Amino acid sequence: MAAQNARLRKLVELQADRIAELEKLIEEVRRGGKRQAAPISKGIRKPNPKKPGRKGGEDYGTKARRALPEQPPDRVLAAPLPDSCPHCRGDQLIGLRTDGQFVEDLPEPTTVLTRFDVAVGVCACCGRRARTASRADLTGCWWDLSLGGCRRRVRGA
Repeated sequence: MAAQNARLRKLVELQADRIAELEKLIEEVRRGGKRQAAPISKGIRKPNPKKPGRKGGEDYGTKARRALPEQPPDRVLAAPLPDSCPHCRGDQLIGLRTDGQFVEDLPEPTTVLTRFDVAVGVCACCGRRARTASRADLTGCWWDLSLGGCRRRVRGA
């Protein structure tokens, strides 16, 4: 009986330790559910990550620049050196060279005003107005010029 009593006490002690461990785990889960504003972990970081961004130097990629114009410029304007240095305001600037800088301006848009002489008639069947239905009849364009009425094509007009 004493051996069974000792065995049961040992079992109760093990169960009490297991209950304490599970209660601690439940409390951690309960507290973790309340802290939802933390950022999401992306996992383990790389040990030696490279710096972000484009790397400098001669070996990095194609140097992008716009091609020179194929035609000669319509006008050439001179832009002389300023009277003083824009950085230190010194008045002794020494000219080294003249670089060409091209600016291509787009022309002003122009409008085209077109008058269409649209044939208008009356339908002999229903007495309603009939006219050329669309610009497609005149120019091959799809825009509709109809102002209402029967929308039947006037034949032979």
